[in-house]
Amino acid sequence: MMIQKSKFLAAITFVCCLICSQCTQNKPVPSYSFNKKGISREVLENYLEKSITMVYFLTPDNSRGRYPYFEDDVRMIKNIGAKFIGRAIYRWGGESRLADPDYLKSAEEIVKKMHEYDPDMVFQACLFEIITTDVNNVPIPEWVFRGFAMRYEERNFSYDAMLMIPTRTDSFKCPATV
Repeated sequence: MMIQKSKFLAAITFVCCLICSQCTQNKPVPSYSFNKKGISREVLENYLEKSITMVYFLTPDNSRGRYPYFEDDVRMIKNIGAKFIGRAIYRWGGESRLADPDYLKSAEEIVKKMHEYDPDMVFQACLFEIITTDVNNVPIPEWVFRGFAMRYEERNFSYDAMLMIPTRTDSFKCPATV
């Protein structure tokens, strides 16, 4: 009786495995293809189904040293099949980091390594609504002057010029933020 019950359970398990394998084999591979013309709704939804927020993922070296769990994050992104990594690099104050060539170079190296694993991954960069006096240390790129049809001059951004008119107050009620 026990042998028949075991054979029955083995047969049921085998049939379930066959059914499951057929279900996954017939499932179409999602598309992650888009170009400069845009992205279709279907492709956008495919990316959103595989999205994750990984704050500072592209900047694991910070003022407190190297983020100790970076390799764990890489492994997790690969294991879950993430395609869109949100807030992977951003600034909330500390604008002078943007003028440091190593800041973006380090991020670019991480993206290249991740794209070797999966070239369809998208990494989100964000600039938020806060500006601090540290922006005074950021040179205005030449392309900004060209974009405004202005003659190039070597100068930095100006925090004081960015304060809101007419109140000229700090909107975040923090020291030196706009």
